[in-house]
Amino acid sequence: MAANKTNWKSCNLIEPSSAGSRLWQFSVSSKKVKLGGDLSVPEGENPPAKVVAKPWTDMFSRKMNIASLPPEKVFLRAVTLPACEPEELLPMLEFQVEELSPLPMTQAVWSAEPVPGPSNQEGTQTVLVMITSRDAVEERLTELEAEGYLADRVESPLLRELLAEGSREEGAHIQLVQGADSVFALISWWFAGRLCDVNSFNLPDHEESRAALVEKINRVAWAGEVAGWMPGEVTCHLAKRGEVAADWKPALAKCFGDRIREVEPMSEVDLATATAEYATQSNAPGLMLDDYAMRYRQRFQDGLWMEGIKGAVAM
Repeated sequence: MAANKTNWKSCNLIEPSSAGSRLWQFSVSSKKVKLGGDLSVPEGENPPAKVVAKPWTDMFSRKMNIASLPPEKVFLRAVTLPACEPEELLPMLEFQVEELSPLPMTQAVWSAEPVPGPSNQEGTQTVLVMITSRDAVEERLTELEAEGYLADRVESPLLRELLAEGSREEGAHIQLVQGADSVFALISWWFAGRLCDVNSFNLPDHEESRAALVEKINRVAWAGEVAGWMPGEVTCHLAKRGEVAADWKPALAKCFGDRIREVEPMSEVDLATATAEYATQSNAPGLMLDDYAMRYRQRFQDGLWMEGIKGAVAM
């Protein structure tokens, strides 16, 4: 399931926005990813072909197109595995992912990555497993294909904040993301420099959801105490994205008391840049569908043949 490493030269990331889509453009080198453009695409319009299309020069100067997937579509698990080489990680997980997945494997797409943190004496590593439904990915790819955007990878950019260096401080890191009629909660639990657990909940935006989230957090805390990684008092690092109501904080105080620190979430440009950096440097395939990737590559090769035939006829 591992992907071959490619030397990418440029990268696009397209995300939904309130007014249509947002298209990020990056140049890529062996050392860094650099933002080159931030374009708003109005609803009903396609992203500019000259930016996202792949001409024959893509054979030599590779361009990656990334499609974003909403975080509420992705199921997350933190697991402990024996330390291994990067190329051995996905084959090792293939024997366990069926037990981790909430979906039948015929309906699921999955990927994984090692989590930054210290190795313990037993020589193990923490791995973040990402699982989503094939239908969700296929719907997104089909939507973008109709707009002329053929994706090479599918990523969920908000997950980059979960693994950012500032998100590894001791305690519970809670991100609340305001949606149109829901609030998405992404919670990671970090202790002794390691990611011990990760949870995500998409809750209806009404008053009862405050108590529901508190109950879910208390269940995780109880399980953490039983497992031995949850200390007695935990600090909460709370980040809000969008117009999140103020009454979520007093609700969370039922779990954390006065140990709640409000922190600024990563900016949209930092999230997009981190996503592009990860995607262009990773050996893992992300949440892309293999059959779509093969079809897009075949379409590119067919286009080269047609251009060659046109050139021969013109001569």
